[in-house]
Amino acid sequence: MNGYHTEQSQQQLMVKFFTKNKKYSIADNPYSISSSSTSQNLNALLIGILKSDDNDLETDFSTIDFDFYINGNYLLTTLDDLIQTLPDIKIESIIEIEYTERNPAPEPIDSVILDDWVSSIKGLNDLILIGCYDTSVQIWNKTGELIVSLPGHTGPVKSVAWINESKILSSSHDQSILVWNLSKNVLTKSVKCVGHTESVECIDINDDKSKFISTSWDKMIKLWNLNEEDELEESVITKKKKSDVPSRVKTPIITLSGHSENVSSCKWMDDKTACTASWDHSIRLWDLFTGQETKMLKSSNKIFLSIDYSKLNGLISSGSNDSLVRIYDPRSNEGNLVKISLSSHSAWVSSVAWSKSNQNQLVTGSYDNTAKLWDIRNPKSSMYDMLGHEDKVLCVDWSMDNLILSGSADNTFKMYQA
Repeated sequence: MNGYHTEQSQQQLMVKFFTKNKKYSIADNPYSISSSSTSQNLNALLIGILKSDDNDLETDFSTIDFDFYINGNYLLTTLDDLIQTLPDIKIESIIEIEYTERNPAPEPIDSVILDDWVSSIKGLNDLILIGCYDTSVQIWNKTGELIVSLPGHTGPVKSVAWINESKILSSSHDQSILVWNLSKNVLTKSVKCVGHTESVECIDINDDKSKFISTSWDKMIKLWNLNEEDELEESVITKKKKSDVPSRVKTPIITLSGHSENVSSCKWMDDKTACTASWDHSIRLWDLFTGQETKMLKSSNKIFLSIDYSKLNGLISSGSNDSLVRIYDPRSNEGNLVKISLSSHSAWVSSVAWSKSNQNQLVTGSYDNTAKLWDIRNPKSSMYDMLGHEDKVLCVDWSMDNLILSGSADNTFKMYQA
């Protein structure tokens, strides 16, 4: 490997420290340190250097900790242990160690009790959109105040999505997708999207808000146009209040087939490409212009429950029924090789969500009653566990940089300051 052995664990190494954060940068000087140094040892050394190098920082270093990486690999125990896993590192040369400011632990802000399971949750600005098993679609604000709640579906709501602050989507076990208008804290159903023949498990909207995709237990993926002038038919209005019945019915642009089991999750990747995950042990990529499948990532025997795509790093995160979070690179030509596996959950991983501002971080929810915050450079353990739910975590969301959301079968949703 690299000629580095455990019996040499007390030897001195020459290292240099670097960071992308200019606030905490130090001179490009080599330092001699013990190979048995831990993150705590390096943190003390680095803070000492920062204090002596720049007296104008006026920073309270007692509240700051750093994480350390060699070639993108997280320092979990000692330099000795890490270097033995890195065959490209030559201990005779100067070893470059990257450091980043450690994120503070997510701070619980509020826990809100509802009447039934919280199956889907999405944040936008100061608003939180909720889908519930009691058939309701609800909007709350970040102070835990209910703005509006309407029982619009005839079955549990499975997925919700923001079009904008005045228009939303919801899908349900009742096989339908509803488009809602929000005006003066009143939700009104404007369009009913029909075409699926079983529960609609997931919906996702493209970046310019012109189209959305849906996936279902009927094994199909459907593409829909959000342009209200397209694909609409007038529906018959009954004697019910107009706000209770959509005035128009929409049908899909195209239907994509290929999965052989429930299609549990979907995500836009760019303006023409989407990825879908299924209980048939596969993640598939689709060209939505041609309607053709372009790639398949196959797992031998794992059900995929949730996926998310990061535009920052180009990677797909996935949650499965074996408690692992797997990270795939869809650009890779190495077949179904998993790029990273994150192992810390102890039950099905029901939901995954990338950070929108940090390419290395994501949050996950699991049937083990926990939500976890991860840095993918440290696959062996989560950064922080967000505890408090008393039943399965069904959904997580990190749409807002400073707020992590989780919903559970304990009839609550929780907010954490990120």
